[in-house]
Amino acid sequence: MMNPDGSNLVNLISRSRSSGINHIAWEPSGQRILFCSDHKGKHDIHVMNADGTDAKPMFTEPRYRVEPTWSPDGKWIAYVASAKPMGRSLHIAQTNGQPDQPIIQVGIRGGQPDWSPDGTEIAFVAASQGIRKIYILNLETHTQRHLLPDKNPWMQYPAWSPDGERIAFVWSPNRSGSGIYLVNRDGTGLEQITEPDPLRTLSITWAPSGDELLYGKDTRDSLHLFKVSLKDQRIQQLTHEMINTEAIWFDPTVVVSVEPSVSSLITTWGKIKNQD
Repeated sequence: MMNPDGSNLVNLISRSRSSGINHIAWEPSGQRILFCSDHKGKHDIHVMNADGTDAKPMFTEPRYRVEPTWSPDGKWIAYVASAKPMGRSLHIAQTNGQPDQPIIQVGIRGGQPDWSPDGTEIAFVAASQGIRKIYILNLETHTQRHLLPDKNPWMQYPAWSPDGERIAFVWSPNRSGSGIYLVNRDGTGLEQITEPDPLRTLSITWAPSGDELLYGKDTRDSLHLFKVSLKDQRIQQLTHEMINTEAIWFDPTVVVSVEPSVSSLITTWGKIKNQD
């Protein structure tokens, strides 16, 4: 954990190199953090307190599960799981570790789900034959729509803005380099934030204030975290040592109680399971 300017770096938890730690997700209340690490030979989802204590697997049955994201009310998580012969699929489960069922296939390299702040939709990446497209899944109707169907489909790492009106994502429009772009929820208002770069851009998270983006970047010799202002596109490198990616920005001063039609979401998930 560190301050938004990169200072006061504090180690919360460590694992062996073979176990690894990645795919971090902060609970909306700020009390717990999800992360992925080895669990009985499977790269699975774990949960710990925000200070790094009481780390344990989220599910009792080990399985390959990655890329978790919390629902705004903190009662559900969406994540990606892999199992033959289905390949990778998007799942939704309660946070009490109960079993679940897949709701949509995302391809061998698809996934990267991000739950909308109003709790009604999930943005995710569908991948096929190396092509990556961003889709929006409506949790009430169980339908999906292509975010930018008329653009070259080399897009990934969708991230909802705090107000739910925009989505940030990484795009390689000409496959010559990747940059960060913004688009309105309905697919209008496409805006470029960073110049396409042959070096990889990895993951995006919003500042709680909605005026900056934090992202991981390949720097040739390592991976580090950068921050870009949406007002003037000024970029600041935050980390300079070790390997740093996939940060999540949390501000306890802006935590609000969010209850976006919780009963409706639970009912909808029950219907989805019955359909499957």
